[in-house]
Amino acid sequence: MKSSRYFSLFCVFFSALSASVFAQEAKLPCDEIEEEIVHTTPKDEVKLISEIKPAEPLKRLPPKYPISAARAGAEGWVRMSYVIDTEGKVKDIVIDDFAGSDSFKRAAVRAVNKWEFSPALKDGKPTEICHNSVQLDFAIEGQRGARNSFIHSYKKIDSLIKEEQLDEARAQLTKLHGKKDFNRYENAWLWNLEFELASLTDDVDRQKGSLRRILSSVQSHNGEDRIFSDEFITSLRAQLFVLEVKHGEYANALDSAEKLKQSKDDETIAFITPILEKIDTHLKSSSTLSLDVKLKGETHFHKLARHQFAFANVEGELDSVEVRCDGKREKYTVAEEHIWSIPESWGQCTVLIKGEKNTKFNLLEMNNA
Repeated sequence: MKSSRYFSLFCVFFSALSASVFAQEAKLPCDEIEEEIVHTTPKDEVKLISEIKPAEPLKRLPPKYPISAARAGAEGWVRMSYVIDTEGKVKDIVIDDFAGSDSFKRAAVRAVNKWEFSPALKDGKPTEICHNSVQLDFAIEGQRGARNSFIHSYKKIDSLIKEEQLDEARAQLTKLHGKKDFNRYENAWLWNLEFELASLTDDVDRQKGSLRRILSSVQSHNGEDRIFSDEFITSLRAQLFVLEVKHGEYANALDSAEKLKQSKDDETIAFITPILEKIDTHLKSSSTLSLDVKLKGETHFHKLARHQFAFANVEGELDSVEVRCDGKREKYTVAEEHIWSIPESWGQCTVLIKGEKNTKFNLLEMNNA
């Protein structure tokens, strides 16, 4: 049985589209000193380009548990991204995702807004740090297992899925989602049910979102609190990895692969190794990566796998794009005539795109070469 564990996952297709882009290159501002060092240093010499001392936490108090959620036995989590400015203060908090009561979002943002850090230093001078993320878990000590009312609803929806009454299953699942008072176990099983239904209806965005929420929901589980086995969690992460690869989210796929390697499961590592080799070859090629995006809300995060990107085929309204790199941040209006070129010295970058809900566009990543 184990040898066929990943059999269905081997249907991986590297279908990123090549595209011709006729655009005016818009190179992002960069430290001219760094540029000069890179271009004037002989190939057989090593020079320090820059040195960054990370921001150190000075004050990081946990969020207050909302009283109404505690009374209802509700648990959950909130995952956020934020910037640490040159004074060590938190700014520009964005909620990436959450599970549970809406009150958890408000409590999490209030807490993180009060966090304080010693400023990060670049060559001795304060600098912003833009790649910061955290998941705050809301859990009640001693609370374990799903409640009878949830189990009853779960079994009903599960039966509808097995009987292929998918429309009714979706209606019942939507109704169940509206309750917002689940504990951590119920959250995990709820999103597992969502993933099963999304898989049968070929809803890729729901599949990826559900898998990420399952993994976030079980993140703080250990010992007696554990809800899924390590093998099952590894299987879920492998399925997420495959979906990310198939749909061009290569930077996310590489992150998922690193977590899969930590499982130290020989079969898992054997499964992902040839795929990672193909990703590496693909990213080094001259082909353009094209990702179809639809804004579900007013924002969308995308982790870049390359250092050049552009927008095409915009249907709707895009207001701005913010480039958040390891130690640099820039914000721009959006124009389809531009290619954004990011210096490699900026490190790993994520783009935060803002616009009208339901706006569709292609996010293109080009090879610098």
